[in-house]
Amino acid sequence: MMGVEDGKMSSSGSGFSPVYPEPNLAVVSIGFLLESKEKAVIWRGARKSALIQEFITKVDWNKLDFLIVDGESPFC
Repeated sequence: MMGVEDGKMSSSGSGFSPVYPEPNLAVVSIGFLLESKEKAVIWRGARKSALIQEFITKVDWNKLDFLIVDGESPFC
């Protein structure tokens, strides 16, 4: 949807750095953390909630006007 299927998040001293498909658009995805897109991954319950919380609190978002969380993507 964002054109960043092959994006990779990098780690920084304060957390993760998101992928920027546009200068003013930052994206994070569980798919960016997987080694292979061919393997099935099921994220639910406490594990899914913890990762969403980590994406909100440990990503270098800079200044945000909007934060959209999609928990229904194929990687969630």
